Amino acid sequence: MSKLPPGITEDDLYPKDKVDPKSSQPSFAVPTRSFPAERAVSFNQAGGCSTIRAQPWRNRPHGFQDFAFGTDAPERFELFIMGDGEEKVTAVDETRVPNCVTFTFNKEDHTLGNLLRSQLLKDPKVLFAGYKVPHPLFPSFELRVQTTDETNPRAAVIKAAQDLIKDLTIFRNNFTREWELKKMIDPAKEGN
Repeated sequence: MSKLPPGITEDDLYPKDKVDPKSSQPSFAVPTRSFPAERAVSFNQAGGCSTIRAQPWRNRPHGFQDFAFGTDAPERFELFIMGDGEEKVTAVDETRVPNCVTFTFNKEDHTLGNLLRSQLLKDPKVLFAGYKVPHPLFPSFELRVQTTDETNPRAAVIKAAQDLIKDLTIFRNNFTREWELKKMIDPAKEGN
């Protein structure tokens, strides 16, 4: 085994209660212990074991994380801030299927993809609407739309987006009205 950084013991990596009894070797299929954040970073920088994965379902005290957590994930601001020269939406016509376009939405995820897909499928002129996220670490999705000869996919997507904006505006107004009415009825619980 490689040399461990100061403050990290072999018991931290391979707890004694997680040893496979048949081979008396540590089992890599079981959850491992968490380290305080500063120890995790020092171990990761020292070229530590990469077989331990993040376990977000486990409750940990504040400041604790697995030492391999987040090493492949992009910075959070990269998920929604457009870079220089980046386009929000690009469209590529499908040559094998008539009236079909694949749109790529950058810096968006399943939220907008599923909203647009479901709104497009309400339109009787849309034959097919589906989306996919090519890779979970990259914030983009591809929306494929095929329409009848009466309209084109670009117009269908624009109409669906406009309808979504109308629906969400109505939802926001109704929610705000109900929230204000609730505050007027029970002013003692204004913060709740």
